[in-house]
Order: sequence, then C-alpha cells, then structure tokens
Amino acid sequence: MNAETVTFFSDTAGVSASIVARRYRRWTTVPDLVQEAWVWALERPDRLAGLMAEEDADERFRKLRNALCNHLDGTARRIKAGQSGYEADDEFFYSLAHLRDLLPDVYDPAHWTSFSASEHEVAAKSDPAEGGNRVTELSDVSMALGRLAKDDQRMLFMRFGAGDPFDSIARHLGIEEDTARQREGRAIRRLRDELGGPAPRADRGEHTGSRRVISNAHAQAITGDN
Repeated sequence: MNAETVTFFSDTAGVSASIVARRYRRWTTVPDLVQEAWVWALERPDRLAGLMAEEDADERFRKLRNALCNHLDGTARRIKAGQSGYEADDEFFYSLAHLRDLLPDVYDPAHWTSFSASEHEVAAKSDPAEGGNRVTELSDVSMALGRLAKDDQRMLFMRFGAGDPFDSIARHLGIEEDTARQREGRAIRRLRDELGGPAPRADRGEHTGSRRVISNAHAQAITGDN
C-alpha cells in the first residue's frame, strides 16, 4: 500500500470499527476490530485494490466502509456467539412490526409461563421467526426495555402495557396526539437500537445492524432442557 491508501484505509477502518463496536460493546472493542480490519486488507489485496480504484472519494469511502462493516460484523457476531454458547447462524433480526407484536406480551406475565403440556416446550402465540422461541424473545426485549430512558419506558408501557390509545396518552402527558405518536415511534426505534438495530439491506449492500436472539434448539442446549 502507498501512503495515501494506508491513510485512507486507516481512517475508514476506524469509522467502521466504531460503528460495529457500538453494537457489540459487551463483546469486543474498537482496537480489536481495527486490527481485524487490517487482517482483512492484508488477506484481500485484490478486493482492496478494486475498492480503492473508485475515483469519487465519497463513493470510495462508502464502499470500503460497507465492506469493512459487513466483515467486522461477522467477526463480532462469532465472538458474541462463542462467548454466549450458541451458533451465530441461529439468529434473526427484530423488526419494528415484530417488536410491536411482542411488547404487549412482554408486559403480560401469562405469556411467560405458557408451555406445551405434551412436549414441555414454550408455546408460541404465533409461529415465531426462525431461530428463536417466544419466551426467548420476550426475555430479550424485556432486558432491552430496562436499558431505555425512563421516559421511553413509560411511553411504551402506556401504549403496549396499559393499552392506552394515543389520544389518552396525549392527554395524560399534556401533549398533542401527533406528538404522542412521534414519541412512541422514537421510543420503539430506540428499543430496536438496544437490540442492535434493523436488519441489513442486502439488496443495497448496506450494513445497519445485527442484534438477534438464539434459536430454540440452542436455548435448550444451553439450559440443558433436552
């Protein structure tokens, strides 16, 4: 690499590592991910040369950042999975719609104790997304709720725990109904961020998040429920 390439790559690697480290702050660090980025570059000289051949600096940065984020996310997921005792492939992303479906059950104790009498497995309210069962998801979301600011927790409880309509929430908080809707939207997006953010847009090559839950099989393996 020439000096210009080294500087450009170093700066982009730092940005990419910071993005990924924020999502996996309990499992890895920016320096470790920067080091992994340099390993990626040394092992893929042709790939790096192709990315650096882009004449537009902004587009070159975007493409290199996305490539590094995708690689570093995979590395961080494997580290997290190894430390947590499950396989990185047995996961799925949370969407806003899925969170809205889960939240009423998070606040309802009855949904935490519903089991199949015949198979002694967690009974799902609906067929859960591949990779996790309902109680695993409820636990995951409940822990993320506890990390939110109190105002966000209160908003989500009023909307999904108490089942209050937006006009009632607005009156209670002394705000306009549109403002209540906006605050609920921001709160639930922050909840998704606590779970790692939205799924990546594979069709556009974008990396946007990776928090997922473990599969039923691995949950049983970890807890010894065979």
